[in-house]
This record gives sequence, structure tokens and C-alpha cells, in this order.
Amino acid sequence: MADPGESPNGLWHDGPLDALGSDPARPVAWSLRLDTQMAASMATRAPLRSADLSDLAGGADAGARLLRRRLLKALVAQFTGVHAASVVVARSAEGRPSLTHPEGWHISLSGRYPFCLIGIAAVPIGVDVEPLTNEEPLWDMLSASETRHFLNLPEDDRRPEWLRRWVAKEAHLKLIGWTRVDPRHVQTEAADQSRLSCSFQGRSLCRTRQFEGRIEAVALMAKRVASHVRSSAGDVRSLNIGSRSATTNVPAGSGGLARGSS
Repeated sequence: MADPGESPNGLWHDGPLDALGSDPARPVAWSLRLDTQMAASMATRAPLRSADLSDLAGGADAGARLLRRRLLKALVAQFTGVHAASVVVARSAEGRPSLTHPEGWHISLSGRYPFCLIGIAAVPIGVDVEPLTNEEPLWDMLSASETRHFLNLPEDDRRPEWLRRWVAKEAHLKLIGWTRVDPRHVQTEAADQSRLSCSFQGRSLCRTRQFEGRIEAVALMAKRVASHVRSSAGDVRSLNIGSRSATTNVPAGSGGLARGSS
């Protein structure tokens, strides 16, 4: 599979859907803000089904979730050529959105209001977006080798690089369908400022970018390799992809992980 970083202009789409072509061989990540007229206009193309309302209306941030669902359907319709009303979105056993119709396509969705990133491809894909913030890095989500790398970085570079690794890890886990994993087991290696590889239950090639107040990641599968995960009692940590939070059960004084809700 081609490295998703080889053609960044073909990977990300930032404008209206009318400007988006349909090339099944090229994954697309549609990046937009929900608080814009463009998002409101694009959403009118895709009606919601009663199943969509039942799935999303009762949850937190229902308005934003329903808007993202409509935008997801609009993207699928534009990219695959089907009518938006015929697009059916379900959930996998892990709670991730998946397409029931049309068949043969893979989707991934990430939202941190007002930012939204939606991926579609003919192969499995994982996407993630986070706002650029001044939060301190959470060191205990890094592997030992990642920690050594970070300690060698200038202090001003650590925060954005930590966030880049975070979104890459989340995109990778969405790609492989895992929702609760010790984040230290997802090993990232940077090729340059926009490309990384992630390893856990397989290896992905991940493209990242900083764009208008957020950082985004798109992961596509590389050659699948065997991966064995070990964790010891009293030192178990997990990354909750759905809620953007991580929880820990670690010895006192070792620190914890916490992220805000999407």
C-alpha cells in the first residue's frame, strides 16, 4: 500500500464536497469546522434516518454528533456516487461507525468541537483530530523509547510533538478496531515532521498535519505483523478512543492519563 504521506494534497480535502473527486484508489480525509456556513450547507444534503436519531440524539453533544453524522453521509454520497438518503451508518461491535450501505467502503470519524475529520477509503482507515492546546504532555502514555526521544527535544517542541504522537496513536487504534489499549504499546516512529509509523497488532503508516488550530492524523495499514502485548498486574493503562480519555491503574505517585470528552 502506498504511503499516505506521498500525496498530501490528494489525502486531505478542506473545501466543499463539490470540489472533491472520486478516486477509489485514493483515501480522503475531509477536514472542516462545524461552526461554519459551509458545514451547515453540506449537511443539508444528507437526511437523517430514525436509526441515526436513536443512535445519537440521546448522547452528550447530540447536536454536534448529529451534524457530524449528516456530514459523514454527505461525504459518502459524494465519494461513492450513491444518493445520500440511501447511505446507512451502523456501529461495529466496538462502537465505531461503519457503513452498511454502500458496501465495500471503510470510514473513520473524529470530532473535537468545532473541528471534525472524516475519512473514507476502499481500505481500512483511521483518523483523529485534536485542538492545539497548551496542555502539558502526559508522559505516561509514551513508550520508553518515545520518552527518550522527547527528553532530547527542545522544551518548546515537546508539547506539539506529544500531541502529534497522540493523534497518530488514536488513528492507528481506530484503524485496527481496538478501543481500550495500553497507549505505551502503540509504538510510534517519526520519519519526518508529517509522517510516522505506528505499531500495535500490525503496522500503519500515518500522515499528520497542523492546520488552523488543530492537529490531524490519518492512518492506513502497512504490512500486518504479529504483535504480542504484555501487561503486569498493578500497572495496567488503557486509552479510551471513544471518549478521548485514558484511565490508569498504576502505583501511587506514577501519574495518570486524562483527556476531555469529544
